[in-house]
Amino acid sequence: MVEQSPRPNSSTTVLTPEIILRNTLAALNTHGSEATKALYVQRDVHEYQRRLRARAGLIVVLPEIVRLSTRRLGTIFPEEALDRLDSFSAQANDALKTDITGFQLGSLLVPMGTRTEEPHLLERFVTQLYPSVTSKKE
Repeated sequence: MVEQSPRPNSSTTVLTPEIILRNTLAALNTHGSEATKALYVQRDVHEYQRRLRARAGLIVVLPEIVRLSTRRLGTIFPEEALDRLDSFSAQANDALKTDITGFQLGSLLVPMGTRTEEPHLLERFVTQLYPSVTSKKE
């Protein structure tokens, strides 16, 4: 199976930050759905954890991919938005280093008290940056 990634397919293709964020959301949602399926349908804890780790890995690299895109395109991405992506990345990186059970990885981007059907923090963030981007959960 081919892993989904927000990265461009070739060295000559430069995606805009908006497209990178949209692609990342799609990949995160796919990994999340597949992780849930692995745990509850297939009862495969290893696949569940692999999917959660892949999901976290996408979050970890996201700020650098956005920075690279803006440099290559010569565009500006709001500094406070990059700070927010850096925060998401640091949380994901910490979870990858310390989470053995999958709890932290499974709860990345989900604030306490959030219902399953509500958009997670990155979905909300992207919707604020690009109002035309609608969450599949809205």
